[in-house]
Amino acid sequence: MPYTNCGACGAKALVGATRCPRCQAPFVSYDVQGKRVPTVNCPSCGVQRPVAIGVCPNCLTSSGPARARVARSLTFVGLAIIVIIAVGYLMSRRLGPTASAPLAVATADSSADSMPGLTASGDAPRPTVAAPEPAATSPEPATPVVTSPPPSVPAPAPAVVRTPVPVERAVVKQTPAPPPSVTVPDTGRWDAAVANTWVRLRSAPTRESAMLRMIDSAQHVRLGPPLNGWRSARVGVDRGWVDPRLFTVIPAPRP
Repeated sequence: MPYTNCGACGAKALVGATRCPRCQAPFVSYDVQGKRVPTVNCPSCGVQRPVAIGVCPNCLTSSGPARARVARSLTFVGLAIIVIIAVGYLMSRRLGPTASAPLAVATADSSADSMPGLTASGDAPRPTVAAPEPAATSPEPATPVVTSPPPSVPAPAPAVVRTPVPVERAVVKQTPAPPPSVTVPDTGRWDAAVANTWVRLRSAPTRESAMLRMIDSAQHVRLGPPLNGWRSARVGVDRGWVDPRLFTVIPAPRP
C-alpha cells in the first residue's frame, strides 16, 4: 500500500489519510466555497500537496510538465536576447553623434576651401604679411656625386645532371605448360560407378593436366580402360581421366 509523509512533521501516513497521525495536520484542504482542493503526491519525497502548488514544499521539486518548463525557459531566453539587442541599439544611437563629429568638421573645411574669402568659422580671413626675401648669397660649389658600381650578379650554379639508375628487370616465372590431352579410347570394358566425393575430370592421366569439369559427389559415371593407374571416364558428353580410387564400381546385375 502506498504511503506519504506529512509536510509538517514528516510522519509516515497512508496516501488516503486526511490528517497526519502524529500532529493531526490536515492532508486535504478546502477552498472558500467549500470545494475540496485536488492534491498530488510528490514523485521524489511522496509528500501530498495541492495541485496548484507547482513546487513541493518539502524537497522543492517542480511537478510541472516538461514541455511547460521548456516553454518558460525558452521565453526567458528570448526576452533576455531582446533586452540585449535593445541595449546595444540604444548605445549605438547614443554614440552616433560623437562618431559623426569629425565628419562634420571635415565638411566645414571642404566648404571653406570651396568658397574663397571665408574660413571654416565663417569669418573673413586675416591679411597676411609677406615675409622679406632672403639676401642673395654666393652660389655654393657643387658637391661631386660619387656613384657606386652596380652590384655584381652571382653566377648561376651549374646544373646537376642525374644519372639514371638501371632498374633490374623482374624475373617472370614461367609456369610449365600442362601436358597434352590423351584421347579416351572407345573400345574396352566400361563399368558403371558412383563418385564417393568431389572428383576432377582431367584431360590426361596426370595430376598436372588441365581440369575439364568437376564431378559431383554421388554422381554416376562410366569408367573405361585404365592407363598409368588412371581410368578413362565418361560423364554425359564429357570424356576424360579420373582416379579410380575415388569411385565405387557398381556390379553388373546377374542374368
